[in-house]
Amino acid sequence: MVTFLIVVIILLIFATNADMRETAKRDSWKPEPVWLPPMTDEQARSAQCLEITDNELRRKLGLLPVEYLGWAYKEEE
Repeated sequence: MVTFLIVVIILLIFATNADMRETAKRDSWKPEPVWLPPMTDEQARSAQCLEITDNELRRKLGLLPVEYLGWAYKEEE
């Protein structure tokens, strides 16, 4: 009887631990980085004329600024 209770307790511990791991995976979701295709020459010229930086362009498009994506990035001055 005691052995049965010990086995049940051990099984409950394993089941709870597995459930906690699934919850941790679900809660640690991060958005995937958004890839933008390279600009054409015409787009690059118009962006330079308007003096729009990469992050300003991303904000206008509703995308995250590059710093939030975890990329090593230094904006040109």
